[in-house]
Amino acid sequence: MRYDHINFDKFTLLIPETKTGKPRTIPLSPKAIEILQSMPRRLDGKIFPLTIDSLEHYFKIAKRKAKIDGFRWHDLRRHACSLLFEKGLNVPEVQIFSGHATPTILLNTYTKLSAEKIAIKLKERG
Repeated sequence: MRYDHINFDKFTLLIPETKTGKPRTIPLSPKAIEILQSMPRRLDGKIFPLTIDSLEHYFKIAKRKAKIDGFRWHDLRRHACSLLFEKGLNVPEVQIFSGHATPTILLNTYTKLSAEKIAIKLKERG
């Protein structure tokens, strides 16, 4: 991520290189914008001073220190998609974040909704 990929006025982030080879723009929350604006700017324009290899390295260290087994970086994607659905976003809106061209994989693989949270919603809505 680079600062020149963030549109602070529109609350968006351009992802110029994706797995599909097509760039896409994702929305950012007000909290994300606040955090990004508060971070010191680097001279090279990068937001985070990490390579993919160093990120993987620190992720493994964090898992080892937290004594977490069987947790993969990709599991964070599933969790994020589930949280977005729980916030009330619909399938096309979550697809903007996840980058899935069709909803099938998103719905079958990346969602793990909580029965308890859905029960609370039903109770609140009568």
